[in-house]
Amino acid sequence: MPMADAAMTDIAMTDTGGGSADTSSAGDGTCLSPRDVVVGFHTDAMASTASNLDVTKLSCHQTPTVPEAVFRLTVSQTTHVVMSGNDESGAGIGAEVRVDSCTGTSVACEWEPNGNLSRTIDLPAGTWIIAVERSPAGRYSFGLDP
Repeated sequence: MPMADAAMTDIAMTDTGGGSADTSSAGDGTCLSPRDVVVGFHTDAMASTASNLDVTKLSCHQTPTVPEAVFRLTVSQTTHVVMSGNDESGAGIGAEVRVDSCTGTSVACEWEPNGNLSRTIDLPAGTWIIAVERSPAGRYSFGLDP
């Protein structure tokens, strides 16, 4: 996919388990109620999946009973996004981007067993759900950059 021009960036997305006060809105970070955030969003140091629900599984990693943090990203035009994450323990972190919902079509999935996630994707206009899982459940960091 071609790289989007910086002027084309216009996104909203969400954090579960903490995040910047200026970049998140309503939603509890679950599949039923994803949290909305913007590009440039990063979780705070206390983000954790430990008390979250396990509703979905990443298609690129099928660990049983791993709760997820769920974010919603709305893009008004094609947008270049860099997803990054760290699981603090180095045991494994992953993220999956799906169309519209936790059961929507997967367009990207990345699992990093070393605990350091970095994935670049060009997303067309639309609503995207990003599920982040950490194994085992616990503290993590996650962000979206242009």
